[in-house]
Amino acid sequence: MTIYNKKHCRIYYNKTLKTVIQKWKGFADYDDFVDAIDATILFFQNENAKYIISDILDAKQATQESVDYTTNIANPILVENGLIAIIFVAKNIGSAKNSLNQFKYGSHDLLVGEVFNIDNAIKKIKELEIKYV
Repeated sequence: MTIYNKKHCRIYYNKTLKTVIQKWKGFADYDDFVDAIDATILFFQNENAKYIISDILDAKQATQESVDYTTNIANPILVENGLIAIIFVAKNIGSAKNSLNQFKYGSHDLLVGEVFNIDNAIKKIKELEIKYV
């Protein structure tokens, strides 16, 4: 089910996995970035989601302001509303990798994982579901 669809981010929900899947493309400026993150927050507030897969394979590096918004504002709200873990689908190199490293550093109370393709992300979610449910 698609829950958000704009130029730089498309967001789906997999009810079976209780997982929100964000597919990022290109560079999202701060306003576009926050709009997508806020859509994710709203969904968590109204549904029984537990995980996020954030596919940043085709994304450009987020601004520091966007990373700060996510780690300082969005993540605490998401955790409060049931988020257990975020799994990133990312290349081992590239500009988005720097944003991912900054995000990991600022997410002390949240499980953050990194894989290199969507199939491994789904496998990781299934492992977490067994462990945390």
